Amino acid sequence: MHIHTIKPRPERGFLLLRWWVDFDMINRITGFLLLFILAITFTRQDLVYAWGWGTHRYINENAVDCLPPEMDFFQEHRNYLREHSTDPDVDDLPGYYHYIDIDYYPEFFEGTFPH
Repeated sequence: MHIHTIKPRPERGFLLLRWWVDFDMINRITGFLLLFILAITFTRQDLVYAWGWGTHRYINENAVDCLPPEMDFFQEHRNYLREHSTDPDVDDLPGYYHYIDIDYYPEFFEGTFPH
C-alpha cells in the first residue's frame, strides 16, 4: 500500500501579491508616518492638545443650560460667566485657582463643608 503525502503549496494569489507589493517599502512608510505623528505631537502640543480660552468660554456658557430651573441666577449671568471663565489663567499664580486643597478644610471630613 502506497500513501501519497500532499505537500502544502503557497497560494498563488499570495505569491502574486508578494511580487506586486513591496512590503519593505510599506514598513518604511509606516515607520516614517509614526515618527512624523510623534514629532508633531511633541513639538506642536499647542495645536494637538488645543484647550484654549475659547473652549473654557464655550463650556461655561453652555454648562448653564444643564442646571436645574432653581438655579436661574446663572442663566441671568451667562455672559459674565463666559467672559470671566479665563480669569484664573491670566493671574500671576498659574494653576493657583484651578483646584481646591480639600485637606486644609476639616469641615470636609466632619461633613459640615458647604455644598
